[in-house]
Amino acid sequence: MKLDSAAQLIATDGMSRLSMEAIDQKVDVSRSLMYKYFISLSHLFRELLKRELTIR
Repeated sequence: MKLDSAAQLIATDGMSRLSMEAIDQKVDVSRSLMYKYFISLSHLFRELLKRELTIR
């Protein structure tokens, strides 16, 4: 769900506007919980790319 939200935000707002805070708000979780799964925005983005490249 977190990766889906990140993908939606990138599609609608662009990569330059992506932030952990924006994802937190979209999935309605705390920032500390987000950092439990992804140590940084770069880490989240790498995981999203891996997922998208695997799907195709």
